[in-house]
Amino acid sequence: MSLRVGGLPPTQTAHQLARNGPSTGPYPAFMTSATSNGDIASCRCVAAQSFLHQRYHSQRFVMDRSHRAFSPIHLYRAKPQGTPGLRCLAQFDSRGFVRVATPFEILWRDPLLLPPMVAMAVEMPENKPDMRRLAELTQMAAAEDVRRKLSALQELVFFPLHLACPVVTGLASDRDELVRAQAVFSGAILLDGVSEEDVESFPLFGAMVEKLTSDRSPTVRSACATALAHLTGDEVLNALTGALGREEDWLVRMCVAVSLGTLGDRRAAPRLRDELVKFNPASCEADSLIVQGMIGALSELHDTHAIRIISSFRCNSDFLIRQQVAEALQVFDDIEVITVLEQLSSDPVEVVSRQAKVSLDAIRKRQLP
Repeated sequence: MSLRVGGLPPTQTAHQLARNGPSTGPYPAFMTSATSNGDIASCRCVAAQSFLHQRYHSQRFVMDRSHRAFSPIHLYRAKPQGTPGLRCLAQFDSRGFVRVATPFEILWRDPLLLPPMVAMAVEMPENKPDMRRLAELTQMAAAEDVRRKLSALQELVFFPLHLACPVVTGLASDRDELVRAQAVFSGAILLDGVSEEDVESFPLFGAMVEKLTSDRSPTVRSACATALAHLTGDEVLNALTGALGREEDWLVRMCVAVSLGTLGDRRAAPRLRDELVKFNPASCEADSLIVQGMIGALSELHDTHAIRIISSFRCNSDFLIRQQVAEALQVFDDIEVITVLEQLSSDPVEVVSRQAKVSLDAIRKRQLP
């Protein structure tokens, strides 16, 4: 695949981001950029590298007190909070943050910093949904104003599943791609926690799977790929593995690969290996982000059969791929891995050599009696 984004190869934009760090704030910087200059292609590239940076390089591995490496990047399964009878439908993490859907991802946010109406929805008691507000949100979803639809989607995730799902399912077929994308992420929040047997009965789930393959917008398809990682089940796995080989858009393929790693189902490993070996291990800059996503996913799956394939990219011309290799290999205890990491520890690019040393240190600490 030969790909140039916004006049620049993806890796050139990615390298700039790697020096400057990932986007921060309530909405990623690329959203503001997209609305101001209209260069969606370049924004998609920056968004992709920012996503990989935050997912892998910023928080990949942590050492616990027993010196065992573990990965905190799997999706946090939050639990309801509150006293019986007053329990909220909102799910909180250990910081008291709640999940909020955007057209590009699911974010954890402090309820005190959310818009007033969304903050009120967070505090809504589980057994007393605000039916008047639900009627207002239904009207907002039917309006022409895209901003009103996006605001409605943020609130709807704090309503009971059976009340919110019909409205969100309808917005998943909206004319605007941003609305469809945010509807998919809202659906992931609503359906998270529903059993594998029950989730397939929801039309919202069917819409998410269907749009992964059929939506005309790659923004929506990549949203579907990322959102499905919040769910579980054979149908989710089959949808993602099918899209990995069929999808032509680079961002969607990267999101599919990362989601397969997040799912943690090792049945996805053979398909990931089959796709990864199609790339030139010496030079594949046009496909750098896809390769990084696949290497990271195979690492998350702890697929020992992928060690040799991952190691073959250690001399790649793109330093971000070499950095990903150095990071991915630290989950394996293998002589070949140590040899590769020792080689990468002398890499001329500092971030690569530093990551290789960190990975070697993690392996050696893990091997301590």
